[in-house]
Amino acid sequence: MYYRCLNHKCGFVGEGESVPTQCPSCGGVLEACEADTLSGADWTRMGIETLDAGENAQKAYACLQQAAIAGDLCGMNNLGWCLETGTGVECDKRQAVWIYEQVAEQGYLPGCTNLGFCKEHGIGTAVDRKGAAACYRYAAERGFGRAQCLLGLCYSNGVGVENDPKQAAHWFHRAAEQDNLEGMTHWAWCLENGCGVQANAQAAGVWYERAAAKGNAFAQRCVGVNYRFGECGVKPDAKEAACWFRLAAEQGDRIARYQLGLMYLLQELPGGAAAARPYLEQAAEQGLPQAMFRLHECLMALHEVEPAMEWLQRAAQADYADAQSRLGYCYDVGFHVPIDEKKMIYWYRRSIASNGIHGISNLGLCYKSGRGVEKDYKKAVELFEHAAELGDPHGMENLGDCYLTGEGVPRDVERGVALITQAFEKGLLSAGNNLGYDYENGIGVQKSMPDAVKWYRRAAERGNASAQCNLGSCLEHGTGVAVDVEQAVRWYRKAAEQGHVRGLCAYGRCLVYGIGCPVDVKAGRERLTRAALLGSSAAMCELGTLCAKTDAEQSVAWYEKAAEKGDCPTADSILGDMYRLGAGVPRNYRKAVEHYQKAAHAADAQAQYQLGQMLENGWGVQADGDRAYQYYEMAYQAGYKAACRAMGRCAEHGIGRPKNGRHALAYYREGAQAGDGMSMYELAQCYYQGRLVKKSKKQAEIWCERAWNTALESGQRAEITELLRMLTQKE
Repeated sequence: MYYRCLNHKCGFVGEGESVPTQCPSCGGVLEACEADTLSGADWTRMGIETLDAGENAQKAYACLQQAAIAGDLCGMNNLGWCLETGTGVECDKRQAVWIYEQVAEQGYLPGCTNLGFCKEHGIGTAVDRKGAAACYRYAAERGFGRAQCLLGLCYSNGVGVENDPKQAAHWFHRAAEQDNLEGMTHWAWCLENGCGVQANAQAAGVWYERAAAKGNAFAQRCVGVNYRFGECGVKPDAKEAACWFRLAAEQGDRIARYQLGLMYLLQELPGGAAAARPYLEQAAEQGLPQAMFRLHECLMALHEVEPAMEWLQRAAQADYADAQSRLGYCYDVGFHVPIDEKKMIYWYRRSIASNGIHGISNLGLCYKSGRGVEKDYKKAVELFEHAAELGDPHGMENLGDCYLTGEGVPRDVERGVALITQAFEKGLLSAGNNLGYDYENGIGVQKSMPDAVKWYRRAAERGNASAQCNLGSCLEHGTGVAVDVEQAVRWYRKAAEQGHVRGLCAYGRCLVYGIGCPVDVKAGRERLTRAALLGSSAAMCELGTLCAKTDAEQSVAWYEKAAEKGDCPTADSILGDMYRLGAGVPRNYRKAVEHYQKAAHAADAQAQYQLGQMLENGWGVQADGDRAYQYYEMAYQAGYKAACRAMGRCAEHGIGRPKNGRHALAYYREGAQAGDGMSMYELAQCYYQGRLVKKSKKQAEIWCERAWNTALESGQRAEITELLRMLTQKE
């Protein structure tokens, strides 16, 4: 049964088993009617409404067939669309083009436009770009918005006509004024970029918002970008940007999903990596390479390493240059993949082939170090220069380093510093921190702690966490700047707030011991634990020390974790002490020797001294005076003051070297004057016994009292106490 609305202004026509009580379109009265009373326009409207409602496509096609039989041009045009797209009928693109030709010959503008589109893209007919442009022009000149937009694209891309930005802008503008949404967005883009028309960012913003308000996803995304970065006449507003990105994302716009995920990932919106994940996953699954790369970073932040590395591989295979460079770096340093120099070079070169900038500088570093390729300073410099010319701050910094050291180029400190400064000013904050490190250690420049502090401060003030730690250390210890522990803690805290491992460790230590801030052991322990879980062996050692008095077992566990990492000789040295003294663990000289050996080979002076003790006395190892002396000498050369007594004892008794009393006394004096308690005790013994020096009870008593007042192990203090008792008793 068919029925129509009695309100002629409405014109609704429908089909059903019975007549509804009111018109679904205007609420008016409906009446039954016969099929043969329906006009072509009625059949067209019924077919289009059926399609729009997502109902039976075959029914819609049947309605449009009736419209075409009745000669309705709109119905014929939509019938052609059904055949072109296979909606409600088997796809037949040739038949669709034939129908478009029929309606175009009768001057129906949408049909003429559809015919042009088929000719442009070879849909159901041979490609004919000039013919397509002619079709668009016919409809455009007669005011059809879609044709005006498509003609603008022809002029923009040189399709069927000569490339002409002014003509493109003209037709986009006309389409925009017809409320054609794509026309609005293209016209806005022309205004924003000054393409074919004088640039007017504010007007561009207005047009983007008009199209966005009408539901155009691309325009919604553009408005989101404008609010994110404060472009096209609007102020930055993260919340407003997110609203527009969400609207576009809900329509499936993959770039909007990516932008929204990126805002969460970069902390522009609260929620971090967890909130970013679903948006980045959607965009990545839609095949957006940059979303794949950012999803890799997001998953790494969530500690989901395996899927993170899979997405990095997918982004690299999709020829995303930053991902290729990152993957090359992973193979370079063994970051969650085995070190593989061939793959490292392969991905750096693929990154360059994908027009990536970072890969150029990374490949230059390979030539500079000779990793994966033959060492070639000249080639390295060429690559750094190329990267720098392209605006890559990493290239500038690496080229600057070459000028500082004279590798591949004549040494030129002034130019080197200028290049590194340029890299820093372009946003590579690590360049400022690295230059500070160069000044602190005299690498390529004259050593200067004030200059080091200056660069650490510049980088720290702009947010570089490593520089914040370095500046904090300088302020804490008065290196190149006056001591200011409160300011040191401030910078440590800033680094910690960024999740920087060294910052967490340093700030945690300050909280635990009240260095420059009130004592807060709980908060300090929490930050040290975070740093330890992120792999900081220094934090593990601090936790080991913190647990020593309350939980010996946990203390040992933290020290052992630090030692297992292999980058903390202090942990091995402390474990050696614990096993030597039986502190927190059963006494075990053999294990003590093992830990001292590991730390000593890593140049830990305290461990070198203690290993000398073990070798001299045969504790946990076969006695060996010669080797004991070698380790004592290493510790002494490293400035370990307790080694002075050992060196004196070796000189006095001929352990590992010829006897020499004068040398022995000099070592004892040196250690005593440096504040070593046992060297003071040995000197006191010399004066008391008249050994190596003229006997003097007064001098013996002075040095013995000084020794007693120093921090010593309990057994050592007992020896000194006994000597002091003998010196002070009445004769």
